[in-house]
Amino acid sequence: LFFLDQSTDWNYLNSLKIGIQAANPTRSLNEVYPLYESAFPLYKLTAEQIDALKSYPPVKVPQANYSITEQAYVLLKQQIGSVPTKFPLLVFSQNDKRKEGVFLGEGLWRWRINNFSRFGDHKQFDQFISKTIQYLSVKADKSYFRLSHEKEIMENEKLRFDLQIFNKAYDPITDPDAFMIVEDENGNQFNYQFNRTSNSYFIELSGLNIGNYTYRAYADYDQKRLEQSGRFSIREIKIESVQLVAEHNLLYQIAFKSGARNYFQLNAEELVNELRSREDISSLSYTTEDVEDIINLKWIFFILIFLLALEWFIRKYQGAY
Repeated sequence: LFFLDQSTDWNYLNSLKIGIQAANPTRSLNEVYPLYESAFPLYKLTAEQIDALKSYPPVKVPQANYSITEQAYVLLKQQIGSVPTKFPLLVFSQNDKRKEGVFLGEGLWRWRINNFSRFGDHKQFDQFISKTIQYLSVKADKSYFRLSHEKEIMENEKLRFDLQIFNKAYDPITDPDAFMIVEDENGNQFNYQFNRTSNSYFIELSGLNIGNYTYRAYADYDQKRLEQSGRFSIREIKIESVQLVAEHNLLYQIAFKSGARNYFQLNAEELVNELRSREDISSLSYTTEDVEDIINLKWIFFILIFLLALEWFIRKYQGAY
């Protein structure tokens, strides 16, 4: 983060390629007020911080013709008296994966004193500086699009996707619309749009069939497509595996409403004693009779034939008739 003043080496500054160029600099100083640029895309200031900027005293900026490069972003412009100008006061750029910022004036300390005199604390100014430092210090490879969800759910459950989108200072934002395309195993696609909360997005999916799915979530922000893809599965409910532990409270309620009692394994003896003492419980025996004609019993018929044949043989053998 560079700060400029009267002693700045302008040739060296222009050679740094930090998003700003100064032509025809002089040793004269202009007193300029900060003018917030609402189109600044890198991070957002709160309404309180913007309101505090409007009351800050002027800083002294070296007089020159300033220009910015295409890759630079202006957060604050110069306002001379009541006249806004196109010249930057606080500008940011990124070159070779290094982030840089330039504050073109001196006397920034006056803003913090003014903040305390108006509000009794340094909160708005300190938060403004913290966001600036946070943007410059955050690594460039951090993900600005983060999606989280369960990888597997049962068929009677809802699947929730939580999404956060960050600006380049890693502040959560909800400005862009976010969408998601879900595809099943047969190639059928389902389109969804994320719902917004105060600083994030979410979707709850329900009614999908059992199976495996792929998805692609995306949003367009700062002229870039942010996206993330993945998979999830919806499984069939197996009733026997849903609840493996007895719900004793439910069993007690069923027993109470039906005029019965429930017993646990530890007091099984109590159950035995009660069953023995109840007069309405007695031993019962049951009999069943099956009647069948003897003529249907073939084994008796063959026994009779055998006995008659044996008698005839014995009589013949003994010479009797």
